[in-house]
Amino acid sequence: MPHGEAPWLDEGYRWHMAAALSVGALLAAFLGCAGLVEDVSFAPPKAAARAAAPDPDGLEAIALVQDTRLAGDEETVLGRLAGTVRNPAYPRAWSAEKTEEASYLVLFREPAGAPVYAFEVNLETEAVEATPEAVERLTMLRVRAAAQSPENLVAHAR
Repeated sequence: MPHGEAPWLDEGYRWHMAAALSVGALLAAFLGCAGLVEDVSFAPPKAAARAAAPDPDGLEAIALVQDTRLAGDEETVLGRLAGTVRNPAYPRAWSAEKTEEASYLVLFREPAGAPVYAFEVNLETEAVEATPEAVERLTMLRVRAAAQSPENLVAHAR
């Protein structure tokens, strides 16, 4: 820019001023309309966006799994999981998916990165069958808890 010319004639200066004025105008328009927001009624959320109501049969299947004792274990599944995770009863950790008329696949997924425990539940017979992987993991938890029990530690000390 030659000496003596006005700075507003510079190309960069004009661009910055135009941007600032545009943002200012948009902000003023938004603030001017903000008073109208309370008069606007919004449409209800779409059906897919709404939280689905819990399936009572799915909740029953989850409760059956949580109260089940696997062969050779004195603890319920929920009690056994309590030794490894902070809150095994946390509802989002459990899911139930209907597989047949009265059957559900119940999954426990908590915490992130931990193995998934899967169970097949028949609500008519109230039968709960853990997958072989779930049986193996729960058995390992039982053995680990028994090895760390105070009775076992005292026996080793003698």
